Amino acid sequence: MNAARDVQAVSGYLTQSDCETPTVEKLKLLIAEDSTTENMRLTSMLSKLGYEVLSARNGREALDILTDEPIPFIISDWRMPELSGIDLCRKLRADDKYGQPYFILLTGCDAPMDLVAGMEAGADDFITKPFIGEELRVRLQAGTRIMRLRNQLQEQYKRLEVALHNEEQANQRIQKDLKSAAVMQRDLLPKGESPFPQLELASVFLPASVVAGDSFNFYPLDDEHMGFYHLDVAGHGIASAMLSFTLSRFLTPDAGGDSVASLQKYSSETNSSNSIIPPNEVVSLLNHHFLDQDNCGHYFTMILGVINVNTGEGQLCQAGHPHPKIYRSFGIIESLGKGGFPVGMLPEATYENISFKLNVGDRLWLYSDGIPDCVNENSQQLGIQRFDDLILQSGGAPLSRIPNFVETIIERWQGNRPLEDDISLLAIGKRE
Repeated sequence: MNAARDVQAVSGYLTQSDCETPTVEKLKLLIAEDSTTENMRLTSMLSKLGYEVLSARNGREALDILTDEPIPFIISDWRMPELSGIDLCRKLRADDKYGQPYFILLTGCDAPMDLVAGMEAGADDFITKPFIGEELRVRLQAGTRIMRLRNQLQEQYKRLEVALHNEEQANQRIQKDLKSAAVMQRDLLPKGESPFPQLELASVFLPASVVAGDSFNFYPLDDEHMGFYHLDVAGHGIASAMLSFTLSRFLTPDAGGDSVASLQKYSSETNSSNSIIPPNEVVSLLNHHFLDQDNCGHYFTMILGVINVNTGEGQLCQAGHPHPKIYRSFGIIESLGKGGFPVGMLPEATYENISFKLNVGDRLWLYSDGIPDCVNENSQQLGIQRFDDLILQSGGAPLSRIPNFVETIIERWQGNRPLEDDISLLAIGKRE
């Protein structure tokens, strides 16, 4: 490879059409040499190799030239008046405006300590005087390859900067969308007082990320029955939240009455107000509708129930969800259910109803496994027993105080450790 071809590889100065002979713009090279004879010899030698040569009599002149325009190659003598070669190298390396040229240092001594000093100053290569033209040629060829790699790395770095900038903008858009989704998700959660004066309600919702896979709601089915559910979609993050969002829309009765929960209101065979479909039948319908045929892990656990607001009698279906708890007004806790199968996992799954009754002062607690599984800074789980103690500690306090009480307990338990799972809770109390 000749010097001219090296020049085009480094700087991209070669221009060629399909029918024209390639032309190469000469690559500039600066010589800093105080010896007039040596300066002339180097200039002649490098010109024959195809370089456009500029010369300076010392480091100060070289620095002035480099201030006006960046030059990719510099060959400098070590010892020069006003500004030595090694000091020139230090100044160039200290300021990026000079373009970080490839710097070859000429020296009359090859002592190891001199080489170390030159390398520490930022020199790329050394040539020991006296030298022949062929040595200079191959050193410049090596420098050309290094400069080519530097240019490639710079281009890659620029492309990487652009990619990172685009990714940052995309992440900002995603975060903005997630925050909007979180607002929409919270809007689907129940607000305000119980739809029936005979019942009091309280809830807790602490997502592990911006959006959550947990959801819950309650709604009147007729003049004396209230439906309710609490669910937890498997996994975390956006995919779980999207399914949770879909389920919330699918489960909660709307004005048009076209959701699955509307089936919980009335049978399709009769208009009788006493024909509320049992919870287990609704869960079976959900299981077939949301069956995970792609094995993507998009299943969920849930409690779906109905309660007579006057008598406190009700039924609920447990589908792989944590056992519901009933706090009795005389100070004991009862666990309901045997577990059941998650929804959307097994096509042959069957579901059972569990009967319960709330007397005045009793409370039904529905919750996600994020509460007992909550881990503290010592990697200890809160556990079911501590959760039972939490329910007992809440005792007969007004249900409106329960959210702050539960959130305080959870925050104290986890300390500085972030939540690993969504935490949610729905408490239903019977009052006069």
